[in-house]
Amino acid sequence: MATLVSSEDKPESRSRQRRKKGGDRWLAEVKGILCLVAAGFLLLALALFRPDVPPAEQASPVGPVGVWLAWVSFQSFGYASFFFPLLLGAWGTSAFVRPLVARGFIPVAGLGILLAAAAGLLGHGAAKGGIVGEALATGLRGGVGNFGAWLVLLAAVPVGVLCVTRVSYAVLARVLKARLAQLRRDDSARADGSRLGSRSSAQATALAGESSALDVFTPPVVVEPSRPRGRLAEQGLAWQETFDFGKGGAKSFQLPPVGLLKAPPASELKRTREELQENAETLRKRLQEFEVDGRIVQVSPGPIITSYEFEPAPGVKVSQVVNLGDDLALALKSASVRIVGPIPGRGTVAIEVPDDEASMVYLREIFVSAEFAESQG
Repeated sequence: MATLVSSEDKPESRSRQRRKKGGDRWLAEVKGILCLVAAGFLLLALALFRPDVPPAEQASPVGPVGVWLAWVSFQSFGYASFFFPLLLGAWGTSAFVRPLVARGFIPVAGLGILLAAAAGLLGHGAAKGGIVGEALATGLRGGVGNFGAWLVLLAAVPVGVLCVTRVSYAVLARVLKARLAQLRRDDSARADGSRLGSRSSAQATALAGESSALDVFTPPVVVEPSRPRGRLAEQGLAWQETFDFGKGGAKSFQLPPVGLLKAPPASELKRTREELQENAETLRKRLQEFEVDGRIVQVSPGPIITSYEFEPAPGVKVSQVVNLGDDLALALKSASVRIVGPIPGRGTVAIEVPDDEASMVYLREIFVSAEFAESQG
């Protein structure tokens, strides 16, 4: 029996995933460009439109299409129509930067609430909310009265914004509070520095030296994946002309060499130590903005998340760190941040931050690791 053993098989599923991901990104950017162009066109049409002049008598740089689009928008929503190009532009920008507007049914419903509320406010206060605004204002006045109409319409605006952006007001308030506290600490530090400048030069030098010693950043330990053991090194492959089934049964069977498995390509190299340490310092500064002092003692990169072990300073409660999951996710511009702690025997908490892109885990990496070899004895 002739057998061909080769390790050059291409991971078709991986290639398909990369092509699909690249195609989705390309399509998303095309949609983003189209949204930005449409938003600019509609914004210009609304800005140049004159509601007191019939559409057929208006000459505009956006042409008759732009004039009639503006006329329909003004007739329906009045001056609230300007929300259309603004939100459309936000959606288009989301294809290139961090999303400003969420996607899905709830954001679309929030857009409807926001437009209706804005048109209703304009129709209730100045009769400039179009047909929708006038009808909504009239219906609310007839049902809940003048004051109730104002109350309902004003309450609908933040509800619509919350549905469109999906950003918690509580998280925004905590982030703003932390930033203001950081600004106050910076002002206090500058004031202390100016007072120290009036003292003797020797005492000022000593205090500056002490302050700089406290501000020294100790880089965390980066835990790198273990290297392959010698007995699991790659073995050469060749033609196998015959195959001996043997007579010892399962006991005499030997596992095939790990060289049969695909090795990770060079494009799958992990992040550098300097990049991980820079991310750890950024995380430490973000925690400091929320008045949580401490240091990152260890970084453990993974294929999907990177775990940062944070050692709180004396007097800092673990609950202060654990409750900052949503705040850190917003500050780090991440989808989510998971905080696990305390870690038994270490006096630290683990802050798990999702990687920008998930990495493929190859079976060969597991088999050649020292941990796997030691577990097999």
